[in-house]
Amino acid sequence: MNEIEEFYKNHGAGAQDAAQSYHSYYFLLLLLRMEVGEKIGFEVKEDIHIQKADGTTEFIQIKHTIQKAAQGNSVNLTTLDKDLWKTLLNWLKLIQLPNFENLEKCKFILITNKEEKENKFEDALRAFKSKEDNDTQIFLNKISSISTNNPEIANCITEFKKLSSSNLRLFLNNLNIETGNNDVIKKIKDEILKKCMNDKYTETIFNSFCSQLQEKKYIQICSEGKYEISFNDFLKDFGQCMRIMYKNCPLPERRLEMDLLDNLESQIFIQQLLDIGDINQDDSDEIRDFTFQKLHTLNILSDWIENNEIYQFDLDMFEENIMGTWRNVSKEKYREIKKKINEGCLIKDLEEDIKSLAIGILDELRKKQMTVPGNTFPLSIYTSNGYLYLLSDELKIGWHYDWKKRYKNL
Repeated sequence: MNEIEEFYKNHGAGAQDAAQSYHSYYFLLLLLRMEVGEKIGFEVKEDIHIQKADGTTEFIQIKHTIQKAAQGNSVNLTTLDKDLWKTLLNWLKLIQLPNFENLEKCKFILITNKEEKENKFEDALRAFKSKEDNDTQIFLNKISSISTNNPEIANCITEFKKLSSSNLRLFLNNLNIETGNNDVIKKIKDEILKKCMNDKYTETIFNSFCSQLQEKKYIQICSEGKYEISFNDFLKDFGQCMRIMYKNCPLPERRLEMDLLDNLESQIFIQQLLDIGDINQDDSDEIRDFTFQKLHTLNILSDWIENNEIYQFDLDMFEENIMGTWRNVSKEKYREIKKKINEGCLIKDLEEDIKSLAIGILDELRKKQMTVPGNTFPLSIYTSNGYLYLLSDELKIGWHYDWKKRYKNL
């Protein structure tokens, strides 16, 4: 390697970028493995920490290398590895702080893509955790025999000796070193495959998760200085990443229990239908049925959002699409009426024509099976019509040409 190549190598950030990416990928892997009641933090208490539902905290340190051994594998986590001893020293100092949380409820995990080979500390740790060598003094004797000129390693061994026998035993029993973690991307895709059970979606969902995590993490760290996410927030913020699986499946139109109000005729959407002559005052069965359709649609939309089968932005787009269709149909039907009114005709003189056209608008929209964005299956006519009644009840759409003025005070 010549001097220029050596300069570029020493000033390049490739290794640092790879380490940061590895850190983020492992965070995503742990998010996908998260269970109900848990919360995970990124660069808060540790590289990553997991607050378990039982109150246990896992402190996870992530170490990555791009260095290769002669065989092409990642270099080994050796006895004198700086990452190992630096991590141990930080944890030993942490647990000796006066206000540190209950050590019994803490786990410490070092995750690295380095391979395990000829590591006297790991040998001593394994021996301690086995029944044959479960003695803190034997452990201390073994690590004290490690020959080193590195002051940080010597300092770390000294910190081990400062711990009481009970705290040292707790720390060692709750300490784990996971080596050889080179295939983090494959592990992520395997977790996704477990959830979607269809390999053709894995790559798309993986890319969606990576993009969403990058955005969410960046925004929250910039605003709050840290990124923590609970299981429920993960479902809410990242559930959309899985939605590609469901776009070719019909949304589940469950029939939910509902109670009818008194004075059904007083509902605004019923008043609108009565006004144009679509129904009569004594059509109690139809009034009841239309009300059921409206309530069914209201409940089913809330149920879909609650169960992450659709998202609020889907519903917002759905509403805009329906209102856009309604505007287009109304504009077409009422073109001549608008022209006559502009020429000086009074609305009351055009009432019969307006009612006929209003029913035409309503009939045309009632025939349409609406589709929620992101899902290719249309909704049932029952639910689609219920959405028309819901929007007209909220005075977002109307049928009569002068509907806004007629119902704004109801």
